[in-house]
Amino acid sequence: MTKAARALVLLTFLGVCATGASSEVRFKSYYSGIPDYESTTVFQAEPARSHLELRAAVRNAVTATVLCVRGQVKATVVAPHVFTTNICDPSSYSAIKTLLARLAPSLDPSRLGFRKVDLDEDGEPELLIEYVDLIGDDQVKDPYLSLWILRYDGTRYRPAYVGPFLVGQVWAQMPFGQTRGRTMVFVRHQNCTECHPWVYVSVVDFLRTPNGAMFAFSYAGDHKEFGHTIEYILPGMGHSVDAKVETRVLPPGAAGPHLVQQFRLADGNVEWWLFRCNDLKCDFEMSSGKLPAKHQSAWQSGKRL
Repeated sequence: MTKAARALVLLTFLGVCATGASSEVRFKSYYSGIPDYESTTVFQAEPARSHLELRAAVRNAVTATVLCVRGQVKATVVAPHVFTTNICDPSSYSAIKTLLARLAPSLDPSRLGFRKVDLDEDGEPELLIEYVDLIGDDQVKDPYLSLWILRYDGTRYRPAYVGPFLVGQVWAQMPFGQTRGRTMVFVRHQNCTECHPWVYVSVVDFLRTPNGAMFAFSYAGDHKEFGHTIEYILPGMGHSVDAKVETRVLPPGAAGPHLVQQFRLADGNVEWWLFRCNDLKCDFEMSSGKLPAKHQSAWQSGKRL
């Protein structure tokens, strides 16, 4: 996935941060210093035997319905990044992690986690890899989440990458958009740490050829500008609209709608945003006040994100 294709380019700015206890203002260059994982070969293609061993370990690993915790990475001004997994048997998890360390020797194993998934429901499981970089200065280290899907192609695992996400979390995995039978990965992230942040959700189709892709959403009145983020929590505070937002994901289908958002504004007004996706591009229909009757069933059938 090219950098030009990511909404994160929009968030790569020079931040001005006020540290809450005092009036001190510091300048921080967000995303600066993170390795260029898009153009770096992190997961080695050789030896092939390690890929075969990894495939066997992944296929044999039993998944749990309730996620368990497998370590964390501590930052400074935000909560630690907690690694959760559906591979809760310690020996299975350890065996897979050892093989991943062999295939990706440049990654620190203490800052790596993973889950077993089957995004295309073909019976051949993939691994969803999480990795956290700590970037900053002597005062503050900010956590940036990078994600890979490792997909077996018949001989080896091929990686697809997306990131980095500031204070990123894997927020959900579910079908979305027009495509049935494929699971998308929803990532929650924010635009700053020492501030009242905008909180976003990005939707990733890791299996879109050749290297995965992100859905794009428009909030622009002229419907011409699209970014790869859903507005999930707005800070208000004079920085954005002061509103409480609820987001619901609808079952996939050709016509949509595919996403519905309710914005309860501080002035008492309510806005409804219904997004219909054409391939990866999601445009909106907006109404104020009471949700039109024709969209009531969509709101009721949606799954709260």
